[in-house]
Amino acid sequence: MDFESTTGDIASLLTDIQRIRAGVVGDLCLDVYWDIDESLSEPSLETGLPTLPVRSVRSAPGGAANVARNLAALGCPGVRAFGVVGSDAFGRDLRHGLHDARVDTTSVLDGPSGWVTHAYVKPIEDRCESRRFDLGAANQFDETTAD
Repeated sequence: MDFESTTGDIASLLTDIQRIRAGVVGDLCLDVYWDIDESLSEPSLETGLPTLPVRSVRSAPGGAANVARNLAALGCPGVRAFGVVGSDAFGRDLRHGLHDARVDTTSVLDGPSGWVTHAYVKPIEDRCESRRFDLGAANQFDETTAD
């Protein structure tokens, strides 16, 4: 395959995507990045251990939510996300990120009581990701939500 035919195929796909509707079903999660600045660290008054100061926080839809966002960004006019999120701050951020991307969230369900939005908190130290915090790992569907 030569470059010109590949370019033509891509152009055709980008034109065609403007005529379809897509439903994305899956793990709607939020990727959260904490930029750690150790130069601001001080001993914790409670424990005496050095703190991990967060200079900035940013987040973006992850998992299936990222797929939905990318389809919308490519020009797909009717993208709907299907999944479950919590009524916590991460769930609100995730819904907000999907709305900003023009993704329909009418089929995103609120999880049952105690449901924690799947969020992957990634501390970034010296431009390297360290061990992440996985929220929502203990979630379990109840029959009503599964139905």
